Amino acid sequence: MADRFRLLSHRPARLLANFQDGRRARSSDRDPGGQPDHVARVHDGMAGLEPDGHQTDARARPAVSRRCAPARTGARRGSGARLSRRAPESEAIRGPRDLRAPRGRSFALRPHDRVALRADSCVDPSTDRPEQSLPVRWRRTSRGRRDSCEVAFGCRCRDPGAQAHSDIPRARQPARRRKRARGAGPREVVGASRRSNRAGGGAKPHCGGRGGDIVTRRAAGACALLSFACATSYLSRAPPSPDSALRSPSGDAHDFSLAPHPSLPVQTEAATVDAERVYRLPDLIDAAESTNPDTRIEWEKARQAALAVGLARAEYLPTISALALGGYHRSWFQVPTFGNSSLTVSPSEFLPGVSFPLPAASGSKHVAVDWFDLLPFLAIRWQFLDFGRGAGVEAAEHASVAANVSFTAAHQKVVFEVTRAYLRLSAARAQTAVARDALQRTRGIAKAAEARRERGLATTVEVVEGRREVAQGEYGLAQAQAAEVAVYTALLATLGVDPLTKLKVATTLSRDLPERLDGSVDSYLRAALRTRPDLQAALAMRSSAQAMVGKSQATFLPRMSVTGTAGAGWLGAKSVGEPWATATVPNVAALMSFEWTLFDFGVRQAQTEIARSRSNEAEQVVEKLQRQATQEVVAAYDEVHANLARFKAASSLERSAAVAEDAVTKSYANGLSTLTDTLSAQKARSLASAGKEQAFSEALISATVLVFASGQLGSADAVPDFRK
Repeated sequence: MADRFRLLSHRPARLLANFQDGRRARSSDRDPGGQPDHVARVHDGMAGLEPDGHQTDARARPAVSRRCAPARTGARRGSGARLSRRAPESEAIRGPRDLRAPRGRSFALRPHDRVALRADSCVDPSTDRPEQSLPVRWRRTSRGRRDSCEVAFGCRCRDPGAQAHSDIPRARQPARRRKRARGAGPREVVGASRRSNRAGGGAKPHCGGRGGDIVTRRAAGACALLSFACATSYLSRAPPSPDSALRSPSGDAHDFSLAPHPSLPVQTEAATVDAERVYRLPDLIDAAESTNPDTRIEWEKARQAALAVGLARAEYLPTISALALGGYHRSWFQVPTFGNSSLTVSPSEFLPGVSFPLPAASGSKHVAVDWFDLLPFLAIRWQFLDFGRGAGVEAAEHASVAANVSFTAAHQKVVFEVTRAYLRLSAARAQTAVARDALQRTRGIAKAAEARRERGLATTVEVVEGRREVAQGEYGLAQAQAAEVAVYTALLATLGVDPLTKLKVATTLSRDLPERLDGSVDSYLRAALRTRPDLQAALAMRSSAQAMVGKSQATFLPRMSVTGTAGAGWLGAKSVGEPWATATVPNVAALMSFEWTLFDFGVRQAQTEIARSRSNEAEQVVEKLQRQATQEVVAAYDEVHANLARFKAASSLERSAAVAEDAVTKSYANGLSTLTDTLSAQKARSLASAGKEQAFSEALISATVLVFASGQLGSADAVPDFRK
């Protein structure tokens, strides 16, 4: 089998160079005495053997680490030598034709480049000089360095004369490194390395191999850690795509359900509800005002606004704070030549310190000095001149008024919503009663039809129609009952209690209502424009915004403050081997500060313009709310009169329908009317009764809306009932 030359990684070449190269300054096998002979044998052996004419190809890895330093100035240039493979029995490397790289890649050899061979290589040292000099390349640099290239060849040929070449010294290698070097096949290149020979001494060893790998791995690990710390790495907290769930309980990427949260439900204060008590409208309003979340939210906002006033007024008062500074230090000082010297350590050049002697000069010219300082003190600061504090207090006070008015508006809204839900529940119950009553009358008519059929006075069609109307009445009753349950649940939600709570609520029965309201629309308008909470809150916020304009303008004026401190400093210092020297330094200081910003590139002017814009915005909000209040009051006033007229008409219709239904029912029992006429009369009466109950409820709700729009629905007593 033909032997092959293969160019391996730089690591085996570095190992061989470390132990076989006698020139390397840090080599453990450096032999100055045998160095010239060793080098001469290597160079002579490279070109001393005669080829036998059987030329083959050669393999060489292009990934050879080359650490090239600049070449000597003025050197000649040449072509790169190539490595070729010859006959397997006896080989020689003579010139460029014997050094050939695969695929036309060149491996340059320069003057003073050395080729290290394995001890069992097929190199003939009998030849003194090569038959042809190896062409070389040179590279000029400013520093005048010269590159060296080392190529190691491993060859285990079956040439009997190979044993004669054992005079080439074998390198002493550690077992592990020698084992890796033995891994090269016959006549294969086990490595190549390149170093720079400096004029002043030996070259620095090559830093590739394991050391380079370790550095590379550590650098890669550091980069990986830094990549994990980047802000963009937190994109993993977001869903991977618009149609994929982030963390689905079932593991399905398209399952967008959530796992139960351990902190839910949040424990809240349970409402006190008496299950045996029958709650009327005033009782329901009182319960809602204490349990509804909206009233609690507005109450917290009002408290925050009140505390903001205290913060604004606190700017007139001084601030007192306790501070402490401490530290530990170690420094090295040069020991003076004269004796009896000392050193003083002070926290500041204006304060006294602690002194201690320095030891006499010994072997070292420097001495280590340790010292610590602890400075606790009290500081008081008072800003006695600030033209913007008054405007800040005024703005906070107006904001507090607006928060209190909003709290009142929240209570009026709760009263309105509870009243509306209560009236709707009464209407739903009335509708259920009407449906139940209609079902009972329908069943009576159906029984009458069956009785007439038994006597032979009615047909089967009439009996079937009666049963159909009964089924229709049962369906209407079920619908009315469902609507009643929905309205009851809405009432519980308005109260702010658990929807599963069983609450007994009284019902308001329908009664006669007046034809018109006593008050005029102008009286309701005047009341609305003066007492509506949203208008008053908007007016207070406008005043607060105007005060903020004055505070922004005050930033153009100077400010002055006084600061005083009082405390004591505890100092300690010593040199190495000496006891601590301590001292206590009391100090009292007073400082006056004057600050006047003259130019800030328009920042204060922009802030002032923003404050003016917010003031104008608040003015527009007030005007908008005034127009809105006027529209709501007029619409509610007209709605009340329309509902009162509707109730009057429904009441008249209900009375007429009741009379007609009674007459037709009696006529049908006597055989004077048909079943169709009887059922039609019964439906008309049911519709009239339902319309009357609905009109009554809507009349009361619209009257409540009118009072709420005028800003007068402050309690249960203000709810209109038209009893007076």
